[in-house]
Amino acid sequence: MDKTIINKFIENLNFELKELNNFLLKYSQSNKANLLSKVSYHIISSGGKRIRPLLTIASCKLFNPNQTTLKKCLDLASAIEFIHNATLLHDDVVDNSNTRRNNITANHIWGNKSSILVGDFLFSQSFKQMIKTKNLDVLQILANTSAEIAEAEVWQLELIGRLDIEFDEYISLISAKTANLFSAACLCSSILANANAKQKEILKNYGLNLGIIFQINDDIKDFFSTFEELGKEPGSDFFENKITLPVIVALKNVNKQDFIVIEKIFNKKNKKIQHFNQLLSLFEKYDIKNKSYKILEKYIQKALTNFDVIPDSKYKSLFIDLILSYQIVKKSQ
Repeated sequence: MDKTIINKFIENLNFELKELNNFLLKYSQSNKANLLSKVSYHIISSGGKRIRPLLTIASCKLFNPNQTTLKKCLDLASAIEFIHNATLLHDDVVDNSNTRRNNITANHIWGNKSSILVGDFLFSQSFKQMIKTKNLDVLQILANTSAEIAEAEVWQLELIGRLDIEFDEYISLISAKTANLFSAACLCSSILANANAKQKEILKNYGLNLGIIFQINDDIKDFFSTFEELGKEPGSDFFENKITLPVIVALKNVNKQDFIVIEKIFNKKNKKIQHFNQLLSLFEKYDIKNKSYKILEKYIQKALTNFDVIPDSKYKSLFIDLILSYQIVKKSQ
């Protein structure tokens, strides 16, 4: 995501963000298990953008909330960030990752068992924060979203190495794994802020499409960016045998001979950098990078559909600028 736009969110929500960080640090600590506190602090303070809770608070601010409502939205924001950080701990174990955000992962420092158990703890803390909103609709949405994330993680394991994944299946997967939490952040906050039905639907769709854009952009960058840009070595999805959008697009566009080449590359048990480079050469031959960005562009347009029903404000401008920043990223590639 564009750092300039994120910084504008942070500037406009500086007070609320400080409150949020205090919540996260307070409710992620343990009086009994020192290791739990260490692992929690490591993942929560590891330099994430806080984009999900920023969206949560900004969605609330769209509707001029009173202090009581804003406090509930801060509780909601901390619940959503706990869910996100729990999934990061679990993801790093599943992917056997050593680095995240240019930092050493918790599982690499303290082991898989600690990371999994602390992830479970953060999930439980998220539900304690949700309850403070005192809204059954919010509880139901976030409970469903949490279940969908867990289900998607297992589903992704089943899809490892499968070259017959269809585009719609890919979108369903990344929606469940990533985009639905963006959607829930925007929707639940608008519920607490008493938005009308149309406004809630628009923010729900905005969050969903933003999450899809976010994941598609990450999947494209994993093939076409440098270590400095990613904070990790490119090609992690390839080496983990994950079939993401660039591969799906390539398989729909290559000739039969090159299709067989891609099959052989992905069927190799010990993939090496030369195999990754071979795949990149095929992507360049068929202009897969630009074809993938054209798909991202469609979701940019979807995200802003009917956004005029949201009241004009500096926060609305930030929402629009955030989506449009992906057009700038796309054109600069």
